[in-house]
Amino acid sequence: MVLHGDFAPYNTVYRDGLPVGVFDFDTAHPGPRWWDVSWAIIQFVLGLPHERKRRALLFCEAYGCVYKDEHVLARLEDAIRTIREHPAFVKQRAERHDDHYSELIKYVLANRA
Repeated sequence: MVLHGDFAPYNTVYRDGLPVGVFDFDTAHPGPRWWDVSWAIIQFVLGLPHERKRRALLFCEAYGCVYKDEHVLARLEDAIRTIREHPAFVKQRAERHDDHYSELIKYVLANRA
């Protein structure tokens, strides 16, 4: 399966509040479906302030898959590693995006089923 690699609100086009397109496929690569689903949950759901777990479960139900904390945690850990180690992520390091993802790891761990 080919994944988008960065499916998130900042790579989505909206019209009248509804998504109508996706762009920025420069990180497309082969991989398991859960990799993209987990990133979408992180970007579309965990960024919201309330009912994150319920929304994540609903997201997966609507998408036709099962939510797994370990998948989200693996994706968050990879994001942190990428930000800290990849030479192209200078701005994200300076803006401390890794701290944001570390806080999301704490949230997921504290709200495991």
